[in-house]
Amino acid sequence: MASSHALSVGSVKAIYAGETTQQAVLQVLELKKIIPSGQNVPQTERYRMVLSDSRHYQQSMLSTQLNALVREQKVQTGCLVRLLEYVVNDVAQKRIIIVLNLEPVTGPLEKIGNPVNVEQAQNVQTGLGSKMRDNLSEQPSRVPSSTDLKQPQTLPEFPNKITRESEKHNASVPLSANSVNIQSNRTQSFHVKSESGPVVKMEPFVGSNLEPVQSIASLNPYQNKWIIKGRVSSRGEIRHYQNAKGEGSVFSFEIMDSTASIKVTAFRENASSLYKLIEIGKVYRISKGVLKPADKRFNKTSFEYEMIADNNTEVVPVEDVGEVPNVIFHFTKIANLENIVAGQFCDVLGIVKDVSELSSVVSRTTGITLAKRTVVLMDDSLKTIRLTLWKDIAENLLHSSEGNPILLCKGVRRGDFNGISLDATVQSCFEVNPDIAEAHELRGWYETTGKHQETSSLEGATSLSLGNTKERKTILQASEEDIPKLINDPRGVQFIVRGYLHYIRKEGTLWYTASPDDNKKVTKLDENRWVCDATGKEYSYCNYRYILSVAIQDATGSLNANAFDDVGSRLIGRSAEELAAIYERDRAEFDAIIDDVLFKPFIFRIRAKQNTWNDELRLRYHIVNVEPIHFSSESQLLLNEIQAFTIC
Repeated sequence: MASSHALSVGSVKAIYAGETTQQAVLQVLELKKIIPSGQNVPQTERYRMVLSDSRHYQQSMLSTQLNALVREQKVQTGCLVRLLEYVVNDVAQKRIIIVLNLEPVTGPLEKIGNPVNVEQAQNVQTGLGSKMRDNLSEQPSRVPSSTDLKQPQTLPEFPNKITRESEKHNASVPLSANSVNIQSNRTQSFHVKSESGPVVKMEPFVGSNLEPVQSIASLNPYQNKWIIKGRVSSRGEIRHYQNAKGEGSVFSFEIMDSTASIKVTAFRENASSLYKLIEIGKVYRISKGVLKPADKRFNKTSFEYEMIADNNTEVVPVEDVGEVPNVIFHFTKIANLENIVAGQFCDVLGIVKDVSELSSVVSRTTGITLAKRTVVLMDDSLKTIRLTLWKDIAENLLHSSEGNPILLCKGVRRGDFNGISLDATVQSCFEVNPDIAEAHELRGWYETTGKHQETSSLEGATSLSLGNTKERKTILQASEEDIPKLINDPRGVQFIVRGYLHYIRKEGTLWYTASPDDNKKVTKLDENRWVCDATGKEYSYCNYRYILSVAIQDATGSLNANAFDDVGSRLIGRSAEELAAIYERDRAEFDAIIDDVLFKPFIFRIRAKQNTWNDELRLRYHIVNVEPIHFSSESQLLLNEIQAFTIC
């Protein structure tokens, strides 16, 4: 039998009692994957373990960041592991160990000792009643079954046992869960009642070590007592909505530490309370939030959970003593935006070249009039990009390009409508002339040489190179490999195919008349009079822009796709305005131009996306980029592919 000397005998009992400082070496008696059931249960891969010190065993959960150790078979039934970081929580009236970090010590061994359930042993030892003792004596101890922790349970809330000195002085004024405690110093406090909302405590001189905190990366829904401390890296605007339950508001922000970043969202009165408190760059301590799996449709962090701040959540500003890292920006040069997939978020730092007048548009979904402003940015890559601002940001951030200020954009979305562009979202953050090294460097470049150099716009560019043959697929391959990914990625997927245009729809028109300002549809009133359908503004002329419906075919299949102006011009070989003039002058010439494009080979970059129309889920294809076949280079690529095959 294997020796028990390597085990930390007695540690399971100590851990059960709440001691979590020792790095205990324990044996894995059982390791099973939990299979959640139910529509509202997170479908996250989780593993349950039973850990033993040879005298007692206790149930435990493995944190998801350690799942790779199980998949790689570094942690198996029978092996010894050293617990490096863990907490003890009560889940569904059972006390379990949440393992946040561990290291394997040995491979699988025989079972060491004859351990008993520590919870039953503890109950007997503390004398919980003769009836319970009788029941325990009649039933042998057993290793718990895999159903004991089958489904995640709603965790009970436990009061924070740590009391600050400043709170002891004010013990005569109790804090309810719906109060705001504003302290101007350590000896004087003002207690203000509020109807609802999270506990928002203003404590300007709170030290960094009064309460233990844990890393954001170690958070999981199975914990009921935790405190995190981090710096706010971004915050959105408060938004108002209306649904079947009535009117409400929502506010969210992201807070980070050295390990991860998590999104925090509050609703209704809670949103108003936090909106007034949260500032970008400030440090806060947060506890008692509700954790749930992150909804990646609206969450751009890489962390697997997000937090709901409810009436029990505590948010406390703390002194910035340098423990939490500063906000990190991952700036993308404007010229490199064409290498980012449409729909992804990015950080951009640019010189403001132009600011449009404030305009308004009517939302198609809500019917609400929205303020809109367009800003043109440039940087030392000598490219410019169009950034669209909305609502309050559009009204208040910038009014002109006077002085060419520097604009920091964090978390803006890369778009591709009418070329490459940037869009502000509710989670985007902006700062004019930020005091950071990158901004000072950009200002120096602009004042010395940048203002005198020529730039070109990305507005007419299309995204992502088509030269990488490794990305190419047949239409059949794309339908089998990429389209299934749409279930988990509502932003869409992209792929490259080599194919032929075998149909261009000519019914109706291949273009639309657009306003000179923002390319929105305009309608002709009379000669030299056009009116914008969205804004009602009149123009003396208009632009013509392609909006094509085509069919693409290769040897494996076909698909229907649409294309806009930049792609349409390259497919047809003429601008939409030229083709419209030919259509009016000579229909036979028009038909000949369209027919000449058919059955010519092209390289297409296509984006596939799902949307819902009249409660029906539809799959739509859009041509993002197109290039004609260059036969010499394409032949060389084919030769390289042939040579890559091993001929037996």
